Amino acid sequence: MKNDTKIQWHSGFVAAMKMELMDDAERLLVNSEYNLGEMPLRVDFLVIKKEASLRIKNNIGEIFRKHNLIEFKNPSDSLNLDSLYKATAYACLYKTQTRNHTRTISPDSITISLLRATYPAGLFKALKRDGYTWDNSHNGIFILSEGKHTLFRTQIIVINQLKRDEHRWIKALSDNLTTEDARELVSQIDELSSDEEKEHADAVLQVAIRANRAAFTQVKEEEKMFEALKELMADEIEEEVEKRVKNALSQTRIQGLQEGREEGRKEGREVGRKEGWREGRKEGREVGRKEGREVGRKEGIHGTILILSEIGMTKETIKEKIQAQYKLTAEQAQKYMLDDTVS
Repeated sequence: MKNDTKIQWHSGFVAAMKMELMDDAERLLVNSEYNLGEMPLRVDFLVIKKEASLRIKNNIGEIFRKHNLIEFKNPSDSLNLDSLYKATAYACLYKTQTRNHTRTISPDSITISLLRATYPAGLFKALKRDGYTWDNSHNGIFILSEGKHTLFRTQIIVINQLKRDEHRWIKALSDNLTTEDARELVSQIDELSSDEEKEHADAVLQVAIRANRAAFTQVKEEEKMFEALKELMADEIEEEVEKRVKNALSQTRIQGLQEGREEGRKEGREVGRKEGWREGRKEGREVGRKEGREVGRKEGIHGTILILSEIGMTKETIKEKIQAQYKLTAEQAQKYMLDDTVS
């Protein structure tokens, strides 16, 4: 299992669920991280039908009733009986925390959905042992029968068993995407027209890229896909560029200081032998620092050009970046560009 502690799976899940339910969006009330009363407990995703009789088009919502609690487990999380009990406890809390005291929530109007990337064999083994059966009419969707562990209508969704053409957004929440999966995801997002859909899809893409860098690196090497990714991730690329430029500047200062000290010591000793230790050391330091900074600055500029070139920036854009960042004249920037022969 890959280390996904820094991957924001939840934000991707919320966006993916909104995309899955987009066909019925106007007739649903959707809440992410819904607070259960005053205690610090939150359900990952809550879907409330504006009309209880509404039939959700997406088959994830086939069992949905009026109030629907959804919990997502990222690829490194387990899904077991304790997870089921916890979700049931959340549903109980949701039922009891009614803000309109003239009207209570019926347990028959509540459903629970638990999502996980891979098949939870241990959980299904325990459920079978305790007499449960399940309806698996749709790939990856297991609707549980009634039993001692469930007070509410419950389904378990195994993401990697879902049909890709029906659930492409949820299926993108994996750390095991292939290059073809990555290519299809980028193509689907590139074809979206609605700003709302693009915003949700972009959140899914960010999670998918962080969890599947190898697959998306291969996709990036394809010219058509690279252009699509570059457009979709313009803000993120700009942020990464700024970070790398700042890092290059920092390294430049450090290197300049180190080289300045070394040159200063060397020249200081030489001058000191001839003209006196104190004056020589002072002069050597000053000369060394100046030369060291200049050398470090040049290397920093060349390093920045290389980085920007590797991520696909045009020569003109790179020239503008280094000119602004290092306060160069147009002629100086052009000379650096020619020295590096950016293709």
